[in-house]
Amino acid sequence: MEGLFVEVPRKKFKEYFSGGSEPPKMKKFEFNVNLDSEEKMYFGVSKSLQDSLPDQEEFVVKDTGRWKDMADGSTHAKAKNDKKPDLGIYPRHEAALKAVKIEKPLTEDQKHKLGKRVDFIGRVSWAWLSLSLEVKNRTETAPFSCDGGTYWLPDNDEARKSRGQLADYAKEVLARQHRQFFFMIVVIRDHARILRWDRAGAAVSRSFNYVQYPRKLGGFIYRYAKMTPVQRGFDPTATLATKEEIAILKAYISSLKDRDVSDYLRKCMNSIIDEDGKDDEDGKGKKAKDKKAKDDENDATSYEWPIYKIELDASKFVSVKRGESERENSDKAGEDDAAANIDPKPQAKRYLLVGRAMSTSLSPTGRGTKGFAAYDMTAKTHVFLKDTWRPDSARIRPEGEIYKKLAQCEVAEIATLLYCGDVGGEKPQKTCAQRPLEKEDTKVKVLARIHYRLVFEEIARPLGKYKNSLEMALAIYAALTAHRDAWEKAGILHRDISDGNIMICDDAKDEHGRRTTMAFLNDWDLAKYEHELTKAPTQKTRSGTWQFISGLLLQFPQKQHEVSDDLESFIHVINWLSFWYHKNNYSGKPEALGNTLSAIYDESSPSPDGCDTGGITKTVYLQSGRPPLKLDMDTASQGHSRLLRSLATLAKEHYESASVSQWELESYGCRGGAGNEEESTMETTIKVESKHAFHRFIPKPVDTNQEDDDMPATPPAPITREGVLSSHSAILAAFEDALSKKWKPVDKTKNLVMTYTNSGTHILRTRTGSGKRSAESSPSGGIEGDKRPSKKRWSGKRSKRAQAASEQSDESDLSAVPEEEDD
Repeated sequence: MEGLFVEVPRKKFKEYFSGGSEPPKMKKFEFNVNLDSEEKMYFGVSKSLQDSLPDQEEFVVKDTGRWKDMADGSTHAKAKNDKKPDLGIYPRHEAALKAVKIEKPLTEDQKHKLGKRVDFIGRVSWAWLSLSLEVKNRTETAPFSCDGGTYWLPDNDEARKSRGQLADYAKEVLARQHRQFFFMIVVIRDHARILRWDRAGAAVSRSFNYVQYPRKLGGFIYRYAKMTPVQRGFDPTATLATKEEIAILKAYISSLKDRDVSDYLRKCMNSIIDEDGKDDEDGKGKKAKDKKAKDDENDATSYEWPIYKIELDASKFVSVKRGESERENSDKAGEDDAAANIDPKPQAKRYLLVGRAMSTSLSPTGRGTKGFAAYDMTAKTHVFLKDTWRPDSARIRPEGEIYKKLAQCEVAEIATLLYCGDVGGEKPQKTCAQRPLEKEDTKVKVLARIHYRLVFEEIARPLGKYKNSLEMALAIYAALTAHRDAWEKAGILHRDISDGNIMICDDAKDEHGRRTTMAFLNDWDLAKYEHELTKAPTQKTRSGTWQFISGLLLQFPQKQHEVSDDLESFIHVINWLSFWYHKNNYSGKPEALGNTLSAIYDESSPSPDGCDTGGITKTVYLQSGRPPLKLDMDTASQGHSRLLRSLATLAKEHYESASVSQWELESYGCRGGAGNEEESTMETTIKVESKHAFHRFIPKPVDTNQEDDDMPATPPAPITREGVLSSHSAILAAFEDALSKKWKPVDKTKNLVMTYTNSGTHILRTRTGSGKRSAESSPSGGIEGDKRPSKKRWSGKRSKRAQAASEQSDESDLSAVPEEEDD
């Protein structure tokens, strides 16, 4: 994390903020602050900051250290963030003032305890926070030193925790607002530092005494208030929607009630204007009243997530049709446009309306991907917007280029890309925090980031929202088919297989134009071409989602990423979901389940050369030839049980035959759960011809006179010296074999898992989402948190090292993010 904070000399720091007129010479700045305690500092700092603002009073200072934001997070991350910046500067805007207002009147006792602070108290509003301030009274708990010495980053747990706290604030602001960068002030007794956050890191000013030299801090606040929104870091291509535009959006969402679309799509579109994304069928209760009030106001700012209009430069964006390399000025292109209700002479600009994000990143740095259900005002339909910050490197291809190549090669089972491009066109929005980091003598190379957007046709649910094990298996089978075609037809390897990157779309169209369900593999931003895989990685950490990375890649970070690594990841996906959502030998044993998940999927330790390694326990299970769990015989589907055993057999055969001596793989003892017997089920399937892999196996009535097939689950593919997972034939055959068996229509549950808070307190929880990147990143709705190089999701009790790391921030992951460049 320390590698992402860089101290900038005072004269150089002015390069990181421009605009805003200098305060008049007659403007007086003074900071009278009581340094006896942190809470006693709040009033003096608040009043002095308010007095430092220009007379126009466009901003207001709020003391928010006690009252958290009441707005929900993204639709796939329901929990509210309970972090509370000590102070914040907010626009004196009616909606912002309403958001920070504490509705419940204070008692006389509360007023007495708050004293003079009463005039400034307010509630945190991440959607409206313009600039945040953190106040520290004790230097030993401060994130930075204030003595101006060489060691400006204190090396102790409290300091690291404080830096994680700052990162969490930045994460929330960048997730909730459409920002290029964000300013922050840290006050440490009578000293202060100014921070500028963007997706490459945080540039930090030198410490200065704001009491002795009040014009330094007061002058910055004055200039900040005089800056334009763009100079304060706001994205000029995102503006608050007008009442008329909101009315159009609401009319479209209302029309979906009478159209043949899925309930999930209705919920996603409704989430743009409704904080919980749920319809109130009976129209009763507080939510109905709140919704009616919003309908009456018809104002973009009346929502916890304000509604914005996103401007796309249509002349720079490329529309991609499956099987076609480019849109051509032909009669056929005109016919396609007419069929799609698109103006054959598109305007220079195209606009989307968005509100509450479906997913946001869990980190302030890196790709910072956000996913939105959106309304396309030009095509007059729903689309999915992926907003991200791609690495600025010639070695890393923009994700849209990968999608275009896949479409040219007629790869099916992928999302339909409509538009892609850098925000800002020829002069794209770009980070600048990497510039001082490049000059530092650090081991971390941080790439610049370019703001990048993609628009997709489908709004899909993440794999974790599957209805039963059959749908799960069909979705993974479809993703495997896409993975095979991408490799064999286009020479592209995905390199980030996870549960968050497999999607199920209930609003696809078949060849007759009827609504159907299909699944696809998405999130191709880490994909590489075959010839690029031979380049040795120059960095030591792995790309991808830690839980699903192959055992060999985790143990040997310098190993080349191969097809077999991705195929092994598919095995981990189905095992992972089986642990969480199906009754097994760990069900009802939350502590044992938590410890097992942590041991297999979260194992991590530093090696002597400084990189994280893991995967030893994962490899033990893979070598055993047995699934890591035993499904309950009374509730499991025959096909599900068979599939787990077949995949375990494949993994064992691969590890026995693959040439891994160069990686010095040690032999470990085998252990794991035994396979379980199948029992009679309610449904079986038959294989049929279909364009989409998801539809190649359909349920049929059970023949009650037919005996269950108890033959050993042995995949039909032969073992090769390259390893049975070096090609797709064996694993696809294993899925086809299992899919031909019997499956129960109802076999999904939620297992309780024991996890631990940062303080060591254990809690019980179920898994409610993919939990992957924040939100970073699925193009069509299932995005988790973007924690790169590898995203670690601690499931059980953590090691001391992991515990200390997580205490830096409950959710922030400040790992350096250059892995796509080097790996």
